[in-house]
Amino acid sequence: MEPGIGPRCRVARITSERLRSALEAAKAIIHLKVPVNPADYSETENQVRDYATGLGLAAASGDPRIDGQVRPNSTDLISLLFATETELDRSQARMVYPVYSGVAHGLLYGVMQFLRPEQIDGEMRLTWRTDPHITDAVVSYTLAVVIAAMDRVLAVMGWDATNWDAWKSDLSELFTTLST
Repeated sequence: MEPGIGPRCRVARITSERLRSALEAAKAIIHLKVPVNPADYSETENQVRDYATGLGLAAASGDPRIDGQVRPNSTDLISLLFATETELDRSQARMVYPVYSGVAHGLLYGVMQFLRPEQIDGEMRLTWRTDPHITDAVVSYTLAVVIAAMDRVLAVMGWDATNWDAWKSDLSELFTTLST
């Protein structure tokens, strides 16, 4: 939470986040082959804009801002997280999300940037070469997302998390050992 901002700004920020989610959900469901009601999947853009204007917040059609507030892009959010929580400097941290995204989407730049040509026994071969801090950040980010999602599923469903919590503790000890 950013200290010093008022409730109006906080409400505008979360409403902007809801608007972004609604817009992304609308893009995702267009690929379904059967007729669907967008409101069955998520809030709709109109629902979020109506909510905002009902609170007296500016929410112009075609503009992702709510009362001047807009969600930062994913690259900026992830780089800020890694710049403050890891050993990466700001420029390295800005690489985490694009690299992760490139790998996840099977894009050549995402996969190939870890590989470098090297002469081995008279043959050119691709070998794994990258900054270990960037590799660590990409793996850590992926793991953090999986852990957060599973924590949320267990909490929402009310399931026993004893084994899951034990596994997370073991994993934490392993990562602590590896990083020292």
